[in-house]
Amino acid sequence: MRKSLKNSILTILMYSIIITGLFSCAKPQQGSNLNPQFKQYFDYKIGSYWIFYDSSMHYLDSLVVIGYDDYPVNYDNSFANENINIYLYEFDYDTIAYFRPWALFLSGPTSADIQLSYQDTIIGYGLASSMPFNTGNISNKNGNIISITNLYTIYNIENIMYNNVYEIIYPNNYYSDTIYFNQDYGFLEFLFNDQNSKRKLYLLRSNIIR
Repeated sequence: MRKSLKNSILTILMYSIIITGLFSCAKPQQGSNLNPQFKQYFDYKIGSYWIFYDSSMHYLDSLVVIGYDDYPVNYDNSFANENINIYLYEFDYDTIAYFRPWALFLSGPTSADIQLSYQDTIIGYGLASSMPFNTGNISNKNGNIISITNLYTIYNIENIMYNNVYEIIYPNNYYSDTIYFNQDYGFLEFLFNDQNSKRKLYLLRSNIIR
């Protein structure tokens, strides 16, 4: 009886070790690809550009895609979701007086964030986290409003009418900026009103490569 019990315990331990080993050798959990409809808004390839007019500084401004990295699901076992990093440069189109790096980060299935660099300061804006895009207020755990998203079926920007325009307002303690975009033209207008920059950029023309 004791021998039989001992053998049973050894058998259970052996199976436990085998099962544990199988789980430890399993592939990482499958991540999410970017939603195809979502990608149509933000998946800008190298060569895409936007020409804006800066109504506060009275010159032309441009935003150009200069780099593009696409990391598929579970790339090198270090990315859970598909990730796309899009690198942009903003520069004074008239005088080429300055360059400012931007970056657009996409993550599956429906996450988009854009970052602007002001010398040693980086400011980030959450553009979207769902498909279709959520409208209304987005708040943090403390109840502070991070952003306010509105959708306009028709919107007038400097006497040009655009369809299905998203307006995202960022009214926090550090800056109060607004971004406008739609699917056809991408970025339509930027209103910067923070400690780093006070200017208004509105779209004159663009060339988007997807």
